[in-house]
Amino acid sequence: MAFPEIPGYEILEQFPQGGMSRVYKARQISLDRIVVIKTLPPSLTSEYDDIKQFMFEARVAANLKHHNIIQVYDFGRHGELYYFVMEFVSGYNVADWIKRKGVISEEDTLVLADTVAKALDYAWHKAHVVHCDIKPDNIMIDSDGTVKVADLGLAKGVKPTSDLQVKETDVVTGTPNYISPEQSSGDANLDYRADMYSLGATIYHMMTGTMPFADMPPLEAMDLQITGQIADPQDINPDISTPAAYLIEKLMAKNKEDRYENWAAVCVDIARVLNNQMPQIVPQNSASTVKRGKRPVAQPVPIRAPQPVASPSSTVSKKRKLRKQKQVLQKTALILLLVLIGIVGFIVVYHNKHKGLFPVQQDLTEQSFDGESGIQPKLPESRMSGDTEEVLSASVPETEVLVAPSKFQEALTWWEENPDKYAQAIRRFQQLTQDGADTETIKMAEAQIGKIQSAQIDAANKLVAELRAAAEALEAEGKFFEAASVYKNYDGALAFETRDTREFLAKALDDKHAQQIIEQKQRKEAEKRRKELSDTYFNNLGAKLADHCLKGDLAATLKTIQEADKENMFAVHKQNIQKLLALISQANQTENEFIESFKKQIGSEVTVTLKSGKSQMIIAEVHGDIIVANRIMRTKSGLVSGKMSFSFEELELEEKLTRMGTENTPGQALAKGIAVLKSSGDLNRAMTYFEIVGEPLLPFLYDRIKDSQTDKLNADAEKYFLTLCNYLKIDLNVARDPDSLLRHLSSRSYNYSELDTLKKFVVLIRSKYSDTDLVKRYQKVIDKLDSLSNR
Repeated sequence: MAFPEIPGYEILEQFPQGGMSRVYKARQISLDRIVVIKTLPPSLTSEYDDIKQFMFEARVAANLKHHNIIQVYDFGRHGELYYFVMEFVSGYNVADWIKRKGVISEEDTLVLADTVAKALDYAWHKAHVVHCDIKPDNIMIDSDGTVKVADLGLAKGVKPTSDLQVKETDVVTGTPNYISPEQSSGDANLDYRADMYSLGATIYHMMTGTMPFADMPPLEAMDLQITGQIADPQDINPDISTPAAYLIEKLMAKNKEDRYENWAAVCVDIARVLNNQMPQIVPQNSASTVKRGKRPVAQPVPIRAPQPVASPSSTVSKKRKLRKQKQVLQKTALILLLVLIGIVGFIVVYHNKHKGLFPVQQDLTEQSFDGESGIQPKLPESRMSGDTEEVLSASVPETEVLVAPSKFQEALTWWEENPDKYAQAIRRFQQLTQDGADTETIKMAEAQIGKIQSAQIDAANKLVAELRAAAEALEAEGKFFEAASVYKNYDGALAFETRDTREFLAKALDDKHAQQIIEQKQRKEAEKRRKELSDTYFNNLGAKLADHCLKGDLAATLKTIQEADKENMFAVHKQNIQKLLALISQANQTENEFIESFKKQIGSEVTVTLKSGKSQMIIAEVHGDIIVANRIMRTKSGLVSGKMSFSFEELELEEKLTRMGTENTPGQALAKGIAVLKSSGDLNRAMTYFEIVGEPLLPFLYDRIKDSQTDKLNADAEKYFLTLCNYLKIDLNVARDPDSLLRHLSSRSYNYSELDTLKKFVVLIRSKYSDTDLVKRYQKVIDKLDSLSNR
């Protein structure tokens, strides 16, 4: 079959694939390395949103650097083909492992699950990536035993419905048998707990050899993830331990809130199960996809857990060392047991040969010290028959027989007076078991120790609940650092006993606080970028408005600010935009005031100063901005009248300013300044009006006026310089190149008139145009002209 052509890669072969996506083994030519290329099906390249989302997730995945995650190298498009390139793993996946073995041992499964959990924990904390498709097919084992999670970051939002098709011949069929209830119900707000559920389903499959809802069609399997249940794993495989069964049940809780709080908690419980301990967090009969069979009811786990066992290795090869160590320990224990049996046998034989040689007190002492080994020596028969009570009384002083009960009462009284000092109370009662007390006293002491430990656990649980309530209140306000401090800073009763739990809860809040800091920093950076962009737009707008004003085009100024008021890009400067809109609207209204002034004078005889001179007239009517009047002229024969019309532009400047009002508000001042520029071009007089305008337009007017003056000065200097060149009969092409002009000036002679002209040019150019671009560009030429003029 023909393979697709992708620049830079040589396709070697196609891997078997059940879904619509195609996966190829290829060689990256530039680096000469083997890679995997996955192409997207046409159903995912027809919609822009799908492609955009996939590109985003591919970039996120490419930034995940973890030795237990298959690395994404590249993503691209060639023609209509979209593809991504990832690390090649020379090994097999867990689905193949299940096919070969049928059932994977509990130890192997949990070691692998721990590695996957840590990889998913890294992905969540690094980039908030949710895999959404954890299953045996997507967990690889490299040739050196390293576990690798495949397709991390590429599953969410790009798994087509057709990928849910299954083959009847496949042992591991597909996604519907592993996805979480919230995925099945179409919940868009997925988080890492969806992957916990899928990991639980994968563990179930590995330990039992049975896939969840294996006999159901894909769509029915998805529905059953929400409403159905699967058999207790111990009912399928009795070799599965009870702790492991509870672990799976917790991971596959229907409600994500009933699963683990974070991946760290999952890893803690995996370590406990590997150590034959119950999980720290035992499911409380909450609804789970795993049906609870007749397994033993889990007992509450004390708050202060035993010291954690070493975390499982991230590679399957390391657990083989653990298995060898376990076998060595078992053999050692067996040898020690045989030695102990031999010693006990010797003591029994020796004792039977020498009955009656040991006093009663000696036997009592041995009994009290023999509790650890479980051996309970009997008194010699000769001492047990008849007057046993008498023998005891004669052999043991009265004060010594009563010492243990007396100390028990003292310990009990002390405990009642100090009910919150659990550790000290336990030590007092433990001492009684070593002080030669009788069996009854030992039993009473041990029973009391159990009561104290139970009370300690209850008190510790109550304390943690109180701390949790205080921390959760702060957490609800987004105060994660303060919430973590509630656990960290507690130093009251039971501080040592609850330390592990408090540290565990504080770490989860520290993680949230760290993420909060990252998000706050990202928001600040985004806000800074938005402000910088908005500042740029606003500065450009201000310059544009100032240009319109200086050109005397108030209508264009008003149109520009009205359009800007509708744009979201000016959100940061909304208040300034509103000020500018009000200012320019007022200025536009002021310019029209002259029309109103003439309307008020209709029928009246007035004197109007036009650019052509003063005229006596009677205002007849106003059409738009055209004034119609009867002009009155005095002649020798009397008054003569004639019709005339004029516009605002024909009025003399002072007439305009008078008819625009005398209040000089910012809007009026702007209109008058523009009128001055249009009529006379007098920048200095215009500035006396613009100064009244104030912020935010004034700085832009200043800048544009300064730029305008600079442009005019540059233009005047250029014109004056070209006039000199024309006087000296220098070709313009030579004049425009400073080096050519310098050579030309050095190669010719000058008469007195020309030298005098040169001297005047140098004086004027240096006094009036010293800051112009021309002087900077022609400095050597001017120095040469100065030298020539001083001959």
